[in-house]
Amino acid sequence: MCECTRRETKRQETTDNIVRSAITLVTQANSIDSVSIDDIAQEAGISRRTFFNHFPTKITVLLEPLFVYRSRYIAHLLNEPLGIDAWRAIANAIEKTIDECDDLILVARSEWILTRLVHSSSAPADIPHRSAYEAHNNALRVNLQKRLNQDDPIAVELLTGIGDQILRLTLVAVRENHKRNPHEAARATVAHSYELLATNNLGL
Repeated sequence: MCECTRRETKRQETTDNIVRSAITLVTQANSIDSVSIDDIAQEAGISRRTFFNHFPTKITVLLEPLFVYRSRYIAHLLNEPLGIDAWRAIANAIEKTIDECDDLILVARSEWILTRLVHSSSAPADIPHRSAYEAHNNALRVNLQKRLNQDDPIAVELLTGIGDQILRLTLVAVRENHKRNPHEAARATVAHSYELLATNNLGL
């Protein structure tokens, strides 16, 4: 293994350690504000300086797994052949994202922190990776518009939102079915979501 690869591996290991330490502490405390960056650094066995060499803010480290999860979903969707219809492409992308995720429980905890704790935190109300997030959304909309073959912004936004919501529900299922295999719980959620959409069994 070359020196550069060893450094990259070590950096990734440190990054993963920081993320796990931060999410564990915040989940246990049920609060973002009660856990300091110094607490996270101590739990991870690193210095405060090392923390900031990897992450700019506490919120960024807490939401990192969720950001990576959604980024992979979008990458898979963009790589789906344009000949595949939008609904099938979204399902394929979500399933591939689930399959390649090594720790769905960690991602589910990250999503829980976003939906349950961020709003009550004194942390700056800024979106981590904002520029990347906006670029991902733009690429996603363009891709779905091509698949729909129509210039209807409402249809594109609706489809985008449904895909994101199913992706989020996979994580809710992982949290709420802690005795079940996480990947099985997530896949079952995708299947059930599509079943509801296909049968229109929602009282519409």
